[in-house]
Amino acid sequence: MTEWCLHNVRLDQRLDIPHFTCRTGQITVLLGANGAGKSSLLHVLSGHTRADSGDVLLDGQALPSAHLLA
Repeated sequence: MTEWCLHNVRLDQRLDIPHFTCRTGQITVLLGANGAGKSSLLHVLSGHTRADSGDVLLDGQALPSAHLLA
């Protein structure tokens, strides 16, 4: 089972996630007002946007540093 985890991920003022986990076979719903960071979260998970800080894990393994800004 594939598992994505985010720990202490920050992206500008748009995103501040202390902990988030989603797994294959599990339905995950993101709700929030406009500007709440829903799209930003998906962009960080996909690698389209790099987080300013924090850990992005896939099956317990940190994603390459390309996902995080130095």
